[in-house]
Formats: sequence, C-alpha cells, structure tokens
Amino acid sequence: MDTKRKSNGANWMLPYEALTRFVPQGTIHSSLNENIDKEAVRYGYQVSGQGFLISKGMKSEVVEDKKIYPVPKAGGLLLGMMNLRGNLIPVFTLGQALNLSTNKSSIVLVMGESGDEVALTIDDYPKPVHEITLLSDLPPYPETILPFISPGTSYENVNWSELDCHAFFKGCANRQ
Repeated sequence: MDTKRKSNGANWMLPYEALTRFVPQGTIHSSLNENIDKEAVRYGYQVSGQGFLISKGMKSEVVEDKKIYPVPKAGGLLLGMMNLRGNLIPVFTLGQALNLSTNKSSIVLVMGESGDEVALTIDDYPKPVHEITLLSDLPPYPETILPFISPGTSYENVNWSELDCHAFFKGCANRQ
C-alpha cells in the first residue's frame, strides 16, 4: 500500500502517519502526573498585614486597577461595586472590620461562583501557604469577625486563618 500521496508534485504522508511518526526520547514530564500525590497548595492573602486563607475549593481571581463605583450612603465595609465581565460585584474593605488601617491597594480578590461573588481589597497578590504549624487557637480578632474565623496555620512568621467571607459580609449587611 502506498503511504505517500502526491499533492502538487510533493510527497505527503497520510495524516495518521504524520501524527504517529514522532517517538519522544527519554521521559516525558507532565505537571498533571507529578502533582497527583502531592497535597494541594492553599493560597492566602493579607489585609492590613493579617493573613487569611482562601477557602478550600473556593474559586477566586485577582483583578487589578478596576474602577470601583461608590454606593451612596453605603458606608461601613462596602467600598463600592465593580463591573466584572458584566456582573456587578460588591467590593469590601476588611481592614476596617479588623480595626486596622485600610489599604489603598488597587489589587482586588474576587471569590465565589458566578452570581455569588464577593470581592475585597488585599495588600498584595495571594501567595502559597503550606500548612506547616497548625494553630491551636486564634490570634486576637475583633468580636464582630470571630464567629466567621477558624484556626489556620502559621507559615513564614504570619498567622493564616480561614475567614468565611460570604457569611461575614452577609452578617455585616444584616447588622446595618
């Protein structure tokens, strides 16, 4: 059987032969295979120097330099609203809830699924946090935030606690 075709005077391989003719030498490395047995890395963000973990399984993304539109008479923790791909997302400042200075960062962390997103300003990009030393109790937080915090880990001299942002901000809205 003729495995070559002629097209405009040139010899061409059949598509199947062209796709199967390459045999790689050595070992092929795939990041998918290498990470199967490794523990999933958690990411954390900082607000006014306090470390918080992004909840396991929480979808998140970082947005920079997005226009945040103030909401009249909103006050409190609500910084405003931003338009993200046609969806209005509330943007909060967590530093005020922690009785700490609020950051003037242009970095916004959006967390949640479509239609249930919440965003907050953060000090810097999220970073990987390896669970090195588990905390037995919480660092001192204001009473308003304590019900929404669970003990986390200490890594690189920062205490990282997990904050249920959705429940916290909904609770803040109910108090106002």
